[in-house]
Amino acid sequence: MKNLIGGSNFKKQNNLIAFLIFLVLSLILTFAIELIQKNGFMNAFNWCISSPQILLTNWILILFCMSLIYSVCGCIYISGSISYFVLLILSLASYYKGKFLGEPLFPWDLTLKREGINIFPLLQQEMGFIILFVIVIASVIIFLLRFFLPKLKIGYVQRILGGLFAFLILLTISINSVSLQNAMSNAGMGEITWNQDENYNRNGMVLSFLRNFKNAVISKPSGYSEKNVLAALNEKGIDESDTPKSVENPNIIFVMSEAFWDPTIIDTISFSSDPIPTFHKIQKEHTSGWLLSPEFGGLTANVEFEVLTGNSMSFLPTGSVPYQQFIKGPLLSLAGILKAQGYASVAVHSYLGWFWNRNSVYQNMGFEKFISSENMKNPKYKGLYISDNEVTKEIINQIKGNKNPVFIYAITMQNHGPYDKKRYKENEIKVTGDVSENTKSMLETYAQGISDADKSLKTLVEDIYSSEEPTMVVFFGDHLPFLGYDYSAYTETGYISSGKQKDWGLEDYRKMRRVPVVIWSNYEQKKQEIKDMSDSFLGLYVLKMAGKELPTYFKFIDKVYKSLPGFLKELKIDSAGNLHHGDDNNYKKIMDEYWMLEYDRLFGSKIQEK
Repeated sequence: MKNLIGGSNFKKQNNLIAFLIFLVLSLILTFAIELIQKNGFMNAFNWCISSPQILLTNWILILFCMSLIYSVCGCIYISGSISYFVLLILSLASYYKGKFLGEPLFPWDLTLKREGINIFPLLQQEMGFIILFVIVIASVIIFLLRFFLPKLKIGYVQRILGGLFAFLILLTISINSVSLQNAMSNAGMGEITWNQDENYNRNGMVLSFLRNFKNAVISKPSGYSEKNVLAALNEKGIDESDTPKSVENPNIIFVMSEAFWDPTIIDTISFSSDPIPTFHKIQKEHTSGWLLSPEFGGLTANVEFEVLTGNSMSFLPTGSVPYQQFIKGPLLSLAGILKAQGYASVAVHSYLGWFWNRNSVYQNMGFEKFISSENMKNPKYKGLYISDNEVTKEIINQIKGNKNPVFIYAITMQNHGPYDKKRYKENEIKVTGDVSENTKSMLETYAQGISDADKSLKTLVEDIYSSEEPTMVVFFGDHLPFLGYDYSAYTETGYISSGKQKDWGLEDYRKMRRVPVVIWSNYEQKKQEIKDMSDSFLGLYVLKMAGKELPTYFKFIDKVYKSLPGFLKELKIDSAGNLHHGDDNNYKKIMDEYWMLEYDRLFGSKIQEK
């Protein structure tokens, strides 16, 4: 009997020790995640001290994650090993995504599959692979502890019930409950949905990541109905008299140049020669101005989405990618609109066709042909990617090879980051100014890239100029380039006020989303100035310049454009050029209508198309 009692006490003692180890492992993991996120021991420590209720919440959530895995495997050390590996990898990915793109990791990023591999070359620039190695070693050590430390022994039924309870708690945190939102807000854990970088920094990665799951589900707009959709469409939109006369059926060529921007506007640095003389010449003589990109440093597909469809990313979850998540069937786009008016529609991209699901999406958008890197014959590379000049050759071949007028949407790749010193054999353009050597090196490599893009633009317009076919070329950048962690090149040169988005003013936001655009043609057109126009209006603008017939949806967004030509999640710019905060409700009615019509096209009953 004594042995039996002693054995029972020993089992309880072992279970207590094992449970305490489980608690300690989860607490260490909570701190380690924030250590990576906040890039420093003291930053993470201060967060723990200043926000104990948030620390406790994240700790409990991680404990439930580990408990869920434990309910399946029955070993706290295997559960700990898996949890450490998965959650620390996610934390590392979120940290570097924030460094590169200004946005943390979102649940829908896990669907990117092969696209995510592109981050690995960037990790080599700092300590990414060292941290990754440490994560692997830590996970292995925790796994091996199972052979030396007490084990937690709980019955199978209790494990399953515990796992089910953990799952329900995690699910509850992830859903969109008004009462839960209010409770969390009262506890100092209110969501900052308009600035997810600050949201993760304040509320912790695990809590913020789980709360973002609800944003993967697109809610129906208030008032969405066939009656209201048709009413919005029937309101007076475009004034046909403001559509300029144009030659009949000109070729329409869009060239979306990777990370193309004009660094010469920074007055604290100088370039040994103008990196983009052709672009500057066209700016002076033809229609030109500035677009507002929904992205920075990447997510090119979202810029395409806005330009081609007239839809806006401002209504969709931050960090989402419609090409990956939302476009599952036919969708009205410039390709389909112009195809219906007798055009051949061609997409050209000097990268892999599967990237961002373009092979499928372009078909749904109405493109008849997609030329990706796999279809290019022995293309020449410049640096890491196929040269811009190869894209220009494909454009020229498509214009000459089609009897019908042609619509081409071309995307370059050569100037994609990173902009390290060894990118090209030699940088022809030198930079001077009071900046670090690293910033100077990045700017010189970047200048080389846009210089090559400019030369390719010159080749294209010179070839078209000599052609008898009327042709319009729309040349623009998709987003500003990633030039150092925490926007280092932009802050060192004084272009923006801070390397932290939470400290940006409206003018900083505008600067970091402004990309230049020119519209050139080989026939006479009135020169116009484009002032801070959202990418979602560029397709409309070009269709009007070309004198093309507009579908009803584009007539509606023309009405939006005339009252609010520029808007992002964080910023609105009215027709007078005044800047407003993104949550300014002065334009609520027309924005609600815009979102209702966009919802109808992407997720609803497609009432507009009936």
